[in-house]
Amino acid sequence: MVNPPTKEKCEEETVKKHDGEHQITHQGLKRRLKVVNKILNSMVNVTSVAIEGALYAFPKVKLSQNAVRAAMKVGL
Repeated sequence: MVNPPTKEKCEEETVKKHDGEHQITHQGLKRRLKVVNKILNSMVNVTSVAIEGALYAFPKVKLSQNAVRAAMKVGL
């Protein structure tokens, strides 16, 4: 994707094929991001802001007081 085909350098068919494949890839990634975000937000005590522009999710996990006490007990 760094140096995509252009009308000046390639045949129009090549440019159209590249643009179509690029769009399909982008749509697939966007669909997967929505699925990941939906799954994260469906989990108990887990929230995530909408994932946009990158392939990274930053979920927020809320630990129960029992989990915090258990972790502190073992030095975590």
